[in-house]
Amino acid sequence: MGAAWCRDRVAASHGSKNPLDRVIVQCVSQVDRCTLDHIEEKMYPGPKERMLSRIVQHRGGNTELRDHLCVKMSEKIIGLVVQQLSYLILAFRWITFAVLLFRDESFAVSERLVKCVFCESNLFGKENRQGVILYSEFTPSNKWITKPDGMTSGEWKEAIKMTANVSAVRAIPGRSQDNLCRRCFSEIETLGHVLGACPYGETLRIHRHHAIRTKLADALRKLKYTVYEEVHGTADNGSNRRIDIIAISESLSQGMTIDPTIRFETYKGQPEDVHEEKGAIYVTTIPYYKDKYQLHDISVTGLMFEARGTIPNFSSQFCKTLGLHKSFLNELALLIIKESIKLLRNHVYGL
Repeated sequence: MGAAWCRDRVAASHGSKNPLDRVIVQCVSQVDRCTLDHIEEKMYPGPKERMLSRIVQHRGGNTELRDHLCVKMSEKIIGLVVQQLSYLILAFRWITFAVLLFRDESFAVSERLVKCVFCESNLFGKENRQGVILYSEFTPSNKWITKPDGMTSGEWKEAIKMTANVSAVRAIPGRSQDNLCRRCFSEIETLGHVLGACPYGETLRIHRHHAIRTKLADALRKLKYTVYEEVHGTADNGSNRRIDIIAISESLSQGMTIDPTIRFETYKGQPEDVHEEKGAIYVTTIPYYKDKYQLHDISVTGLMFEARGTIPNFSSQFCKTLGLHKSFLNELALLIIKESIKLLRNHVYGL
């Protein structure tokens, strides 16, 4: 009776526009493909197709095997139904996000929705939700979501995909049968790997870093700082170092070594850890630079900017102390996004 009902239901569901019917057809088709893989030859010798036919058509036979088959089929069907429902809920969240986003131009709504869709939703895995909390630390830099000035429509769509971590990388479920990086074949191809680690994009990553460094240096020059870029130095142990930026305030005879760094964010305290990491590297060069530029004092600051354009609170507060306006940080965030999109497209499409 059950088998007959299933056959009739599947036959009637083919071509139907009912979402539930589509789920049933997909579940049955996938179960048909995987059922034979769960049947062990030692439990019932002979061809698997003949054995399956006996189990389905007759009540008798190997009870242990029949129970094993029923359990496996039930687990598969339940898993597929839950997966389909998850996709429907996720689609509903996206539709709600888009509708409310375009109904209200204020970023407070956009920020709240980003948290709702990407932070509070358990439909995204841990990798997808990494570092999203940093989007709330300096909200003006997220202005491009509602007002994408300076971006093409293609760049805006790609930026939205990067924000949700659903860009066309192999780690996204359903994108590829092999999730290893298509370029280096050494790590899983996540968005973080593409934007921050893959050797294939090293040249473009260096170009992105230099673009950010130059923009920051130019902004400091407008504030009457004496600025030097890519300055060679020597540590106490004799090793060579190269500082990205040295900014000197002539009136106070004080200097700052600034090392802007672009990372794929992974946790809330990452900007502070980057600052400590850079300080440990360059603190031994302070005597050299103090002597070279005749400075009374010199500080070391590591500034982290996120690869998807967010500005951490640590970096925004430091720029504020220098007198840099928030509009500069908005431009900086947009530049980072555009450079990261170039890097991603080069990796995926070879552009």
